[in-house]
Amino acid sequence: MYYCDYLDGSVKEDWESLVKTHVAGGFHQSFAWTNFKQITGWKTYKIGLFENETDKLVGGAVVFQFAFKGGTNFLYIPEGPILDYSNEEVLFWQWRALEAAIFSLIKVSKESKTTHIRFEPRIEECPDWFLKQFVKSGLNLHPRYTQILDLDQSTDDILAQMKKKM
Repeated sequence: MYYCDYLDGSVKEDWESLVKTHVAGGFHQSFAWTNFKQITGWKTYKIGLFENETDKLVGGAVVFQFAFKGGTNFLYIPEGPILDYSNEEVLFWQWRALEAAIFSLIKVSKESKTTHIRFEPRIEECPDWFLKQFVKSGLNLHPRYTQILDLDQSTDDILAQMKKKM
């Protein structure tokens, strides 16, 4: 099965590679984004999901905690969690391990005044049982479809790649 542990610098390269190639992932799950969000006042938790037999990193989530005035907060997992959404049985066990980690490591409880958890994996399809556990928000905080733009190009080269609106 699976277990979770905090991600540290020793697995940074493995995590970044996993996030970059995973269908549900994006740069909001990167170590760099974590550093930026910490500067802007968000608390962050990097949780890795590992296979018991091999200790191989196979998934996880960077969880952001935003504190409101008055002591309440919410948890947010943009472009994640990184799980195997293509295999229902694997997804079940991976989610159970990650869910337990979120509740134990972050201590989601009445005392912590966490109001909700929000996540937005970049996936098209997911097993029905998984989605039925949650309430769909009317608004995604991050766009599902994005493009990467090489800013090392000249302004003329960047503009030449754009299409005119009619």
